[in-house]
Amino acid sequence: GGEHQRRLLKYLLDENNHNPLERPVYNDSHSLTVTMNMALQQIIDFDEKNEILAVSGWLVLEWHDYSLQWKPEEFGYIQTIRVPSTRVWTPDILLYN
Repeated sequence: GGEHQRRLLKYLLDENNHNPLERPVYNDSHSLTVTMNMALQQIIDFDEKNEILAVSGWLVLEWHDYSLQWKPEEFGYIQTIRVPSTRVWTPDILLYN
């Protein structure tokens, strides 16, 4: 972490002209696969009679952003990094029942 992580974040988000408003594909005509999973944390309520289930959990979305690649040996061998969601493209997701 530390200095290597700061340099890596600067490289990925500032020096690469990364734009969080652009869908991360090489060509706009290409599709982007987004994998969605639900990580269940807790069942809050279960009303069998009214067929209502209330849960809490995490919605986990995964995709490949080609613009967020680096050579680990150039950044202290960092393999993974956490980036605030406001700094990267995220898919528009609407959940309804």
